[in-house]
Amino acid sequence: SAMGQRRAGATVPTVRDEINTLLESRGFASPVVTDTSYTFERYLRPGEWPRFSSWIVDDVVGPKTTKVGVGFFVSLRLEVVVGDERVATIKQRYLRAKPHQVAASSTDAPRPTLQPPADVAPEVAAWRPAPVAQTPRFDTLRQGDALPGLVVKVSPTLIIAGALASQDFQDVHHDFLYIQRRGHPTVFMNMMAVSGLVGRFVTDWSGPDAILRGHTLRLGRPNYAGDVLRLAATAAKLEVVDG
Repeated sequence: SAMGQRRAGATVPTVRDEINTLLESRGFASPVVTDTSYTFERYLRPGEWPRFSSWIVDDVVGPKTTKVGVGFFVSLRLEVVVGDERVATIKQRYLRAKPHQVAASSTDAPRPTLQPPADVAPEVAAWRPAPVAQTPRFDTLRQGDALPGLVVKVSPTLIIAGALASQDFQDVHHDFLYIQRRGHPTVFMNMMAVSGLVGRFVTDWSGPDAILRGHTLRLGRPNYAGDVLRLAATAAKLEVVDG
């Protein structure tokens, strides 16, 4: 399995599958990941074969009233290991909600709006490779320094490609009619793709010699096809650890 999710055609469900099936049978069918965190003990080396543990359920909380409907929050975690060595830990919290609106049929479901906001010029919103950065020296950094901004047009292609690259086969990231029947206007980006963009945003500034030890994300709303994602940040704290 990938990220603890069952592959198409697999016969043995994971604990995540079982929770989702149970909640969906009671009408909590609209899914969205709200929080995720990554802790990296070290980077992988060429030739290594990482393995994912099964999902471990930390808690299930609900029902809670949210912007996307009444639902349950499920908190999970898993470990990534090479041999007997843990190299990373992944934590995830997601919501399964009863959608506010459900289209009567696939024929009358609204079509998604895929145009970026008018205040974003097409050449700014377009996807393009980032410039290669040089790692800054610690003594040149100051608290409050701004990182170079990153603006990304959230296109259907980017959403689907990001889900495929992270082997996330959830319908909400590629099936337009399915997701509209679940109360969302259109498909939205999966959390692994968002995490990848955040990692790129940081390493565009920190350069090739820096090591990203971890990051934590909380989404206030999904990144829908047609949205424009803007990333901005400042250096909040500078400290020397163990010399």
